[in-house]
Amino acid sequence: ELLLASRSEIDRWANAYVAVMGAPPLEEEEPNEAQLSASHRRINVLKQRPCADFGVWLPFARRTQKAQKFRAFMPVGDGTYVVREMPGPQNLLQWLSSWKAYKVALIMLEVVSLAALQLYEKTVERLVMQWPKCWHLIVLADDKGRAERLEKLRRRFLVDEDGGRPVPADWSRDRPWTTCFRALALDSEYWDEQVR
Repeated sequence: ELLLASRSEIDRWANAYVAVMGAPPLEEEEPNEAQLSASHRRINVLKQRPCADFGVWLPFARRTQKAQKFRAFMPVGDGTYVVREMPGPQNLLQWLSSWKAYKVALIMLEVVSLAALQLYEKTVERLVMQWPKCWHLIVLADDKGRAERLEKLRRRFLVDEDGGRPVPADWSRDRPWTTCFRALALDSEYWDEQVR
């Protein structure tokens, strides 16, 4: 069960967004109270990575309770492939609608900088432009990157800092996700392995 954040907390988060962006979010990009409350609990209370499943994280979430699905071609092992329906956006436009609501939530909660989020968004868009017929690979890599790779990057920077090795200039032990999103966006080795 999810305990919704108080009205004053949600107002504070809305003001944090306005301070960064200069205006409130568009209605179609604004996360609902449940999405904000769950993200706050996961990231700020439980200190877990900022991850959201775009199969269910949708704009207008209360009105769009259906889950999104996309088709992926999975290798069988004998050189053939089987088509499977997976939870998640079917194309870049659906991904962007979920991403924008997610981005607003992360800015409201002051978890990730706008610059790092824009860099990550551009990385996904660039992959789609380069490989338009490989959406299934891109969306799986995006989901895996946000669900798993961000945490691995955070631990790597933490170990480097503890070992006296250089860390990125914007690294902060208490607010690691801006650095991690930026590093994931620029991680050519990861995107090469997952998509290219």
